[in-house]
Amino acid sequence: MSMSTHLRTATARQASPTKEHDWIKIDLHIHTLDDPKDAVDYSAHQLLERAHSSVSVLAITLHDAVFERKEV
Repeated sequence: MSMSTHLRTATARQASPTKEHDWIKIDLHIHTLDDPKDAVDYSAHQLLERAHSSVSVLAITLHDAVFERKEV
């Protein structure tokens, strides 16, 4: 699957004393090619580069493992 298919985002309201309608985008379940059980074609670094300007919070999800790459 392509990154655009997987880069789904949810919108959450963020409290702010200065603006009434500040919003952040989050994705709490997204996979990368770091998980051999997933058929995706992008790495964690590629995901971060693409999401950097539009998503505030990402949670990289693996099947049966913990994502522990400190360089990411």
